[in-house]
Amino acid sequence: MKNTLFIVMIFCSLNGWSQSIDIFAGWNDNHFFDFNDAGGHYNSSYNSGEGYSFGVAIDEVKFDWTTMRFAIRYNSYGGEIRVRDGGLGGSINTIASIDKSILAIGVFPIHFEMINRFHLNLGIEFSRLITESYKG
Repeated sequence: MKNTLFIVMIFCSLNGWSQSIDIFAGWNDNHFFDFNDAGGHYNSSYNSGEGYSFGVAIDEVKFDWTTMRFAIRYNSYGGEIRVRDGGLGGSINTIASIDKSILAIGVFPIHFEMINRFHLNLGIEFSRLITESYKG
């Protein structure tokens, strides 16, 4: 009985703390770019990959003197690269398919509300690579 009451109290206090909870999801379209200025026989091509993103955010969490926004987000994306370098004496070919997953946690202590519906949050977000796989 005590455990059930404790869990109910946690949810009640979370409702009292925050004004809104955002749940978001979306589709990612990834593009690779090459900044190699090597001339000659260097050739590269990149195929865009698709991925997804989803997360949760809590708005207007009140502290002593400010309101904050907290967010946690998961991204998954990938793509394919093809690189060739060399000349008549030989060449090197690299073909790889890449998939990555990232987890991000954001804290936004500066919060502005404009025109009753537009919110601007400024803060910092920390992200960490969770998984990475490539074939090639």
